[in-house]
Amino acid sequence: MDIDVAIKLLRGAISFLEEYIEHGFDNVMSEAKEMASQFKKYEETFGFLLNLERLRDMDDESLLRSCKKLQGSYTHNGCSDIDGDDLFSELNFLNYSSKCRKKLLKVEAHQDFSSMNNVSR
Repeated sequence: MDIDVAIKLLRGAISFLEEYIEHGFDNVMSEAKEMASQFKKYEETFGFLLNLERLRDMDDESLLRSCKKLQGSYTHNGCSDIDGDDLFSELNFLNYSSKCRKKLLKVEAHQDFSSMNNVSR
């Protein structure tokens, strides 16, 4: 490679880096802040569905409010793809079923069935 071509390429690279340092970081920071803002909006709307522990620990009033908010975000001209009350009922049922299943499994795992052996003989 000719030395003059190499110098020209290096000057171009240096110019690009100087321009990027001067303006590029600002653009990247602006885009990152915008993305964080969008994620915050998603978290506010869908967050309760994405974190099962938080969903499990929500009281009924908070869960209903979150379901209604989700319904509102999918409402257009008075029509919605989601019924907040139905979603609340279904999530409550699943949560209740899960708690009952855990209690049942805990009882089955710790219960002593030796007395039942005598009954079946």
